[in-house]
This record gives sequence, structure tokens and C-alpha cells, in this order.
Amino acid sequence: MKTLLAAQQSELQKKSNDYVKYQFIMAMMNMDERMIKPLLSKNFKFNGNMNDWHLLHWLKSRFEKFYAIMHETRHEEGISLDVYPGANMLEFCYIPMELNNGLPNTSESGKLRIRFVLLYENGEISELRVPKMVLSIEKTKKCQNEN
Repeated sequence: MKTLLAAQQSELQKKSNDYVKYQFIMAMMNMDERMIKPLLSKNFKFNGNMNDWHLLHWLKSRFEKFYAIMHETRHEEGISLDVYPGANMLEFCYIPMELNNGLPNTSESGKLRIRFVLLYENGEISELRVPKMVLSIEKTKKCQNEN
């Protein structure tokens, strides 16, 4: 007899959670913290103990140095190893553009890298944490193909 330890998501729940995930990605790519507020649950927790206003202020303070300059935004998905191990991780990298030639500045000092693990509940983000140890899905697939 097969016993499930966790309830499986229905197709409707999967679609609504995917929709929220892609809306969150678009908001982060556009550096628009105001677009994130409607995606958050009423009981939302940021890093376990902070509310939605803490998250929005934290994001705004990170984005402030990039508002006035041109920048390139990159998005990567991966797997968290320390916060909710095995959960999907979203990473956003903001790179300022050099004014001389319009190419991204590749030095690590100017980059802003933000990583999140999101938990969804009924088509809303119920919790958001910042992981420290992650695996990149692209790098994992590359290693699998090489071996």
C-alpha cells in the first residue's frame, strides 16, 4: 500500500503556482518591487520572521544603486542545498553596463546577485528565503552530459 507523506498538487494549483512564479521573475527582472506585493500571501514570511514590507524595503535598498544606470539582468534557476533542501531556487544577477561601449561590466565588484527560494500556497507566495548553498541546474546538466 502506497502512503503519501505530503498532499500532491492538483493541475490547477500547479498552473496557478507557475503563473505566480513567472510573474515574480518578471518583476525581479524589471526591478519592480511594487509588482511583487500582490503576489504575496497575507501570512507571508520573509526569511522566517519578517513580513512583506520588510521584503519590499530590502529589495528597494538593493535596487537603488541600479536605478540611474543601464544594466543587464540575468536569471538562472537551481536547487537549494541549505534552505528547504531540494527546493527550486531563483537567482537574479544585475550587471551595470559600461558607458563607453555598451557592454556589460564583467567585474564582480559591480554585480548584484540575489537568490531566493519560494514556497507557494494557493497561487500565492507564502514564504521566501535567501539560500547560501545552491546548485545551478544548467551546470548540473552540463556535468551530466560530460560524464
